[in-house]
Amino acid sequence: MTNKIQKTKLIHAELKNGDFYKYLWLGNDDFADLWNDWDFESNEGKFKGMLDFDQTFGYTFEMDEIKDEKSIIGKCVELGFLDEAIVDFTLEDVIWEETTYPNKITIPSETWVELYSSLSSFILHFSALDPVWTEDENGGEVYTEDAQNKFMDISEQVEDILSLFFNKG
Repeated sequence: MTNKIQKTKLIHAELKNGDFYKYLWLGNDDFADLWNDWDFESNEGKFKGMLDFDQTFGYTFEMDEIKDEKSIIGKCVELGFLDEAIVDFTLEDVIWEETTYPNKITIPSETWVELYSSLSSFILHFSALDPVWTEDENGGEVYTEDAQNKFMDISEQVEDILSLFFNKG
């Protein structure tokens, strides 16, 4: 079973009473770790900007408080509003620029793709218990369906890691 990274998201919600509200839905990504380490007062170093960000939404859901995106509808956080159940929403990934690596190197997009693809392929082959290659209808070698799905999951995580150190040009 793959330990898939769930990105932290902002939920832009429309409530049953017609109001609009924003909530934070923590994932299991680096931002969630940073958030959980934050003392809700610091605004310096790696926590720079957290105080201002905290004031942009009204409630924080832990990752396991929401089963999946479908279960957001009807969610109610009981903040004392009348008819506060969520009736519609959009999600936005929380993209947090960490100040830990302020001098990131920008690499060309082509190099970025080659780098994450090579690393993802290596991880897939290194960790595979079953064959990853099959023959397509034209006689060419392609990933099996399972291997392709794992490659996509791995690629997403590798890109998240690369983005900590590099900017994609």
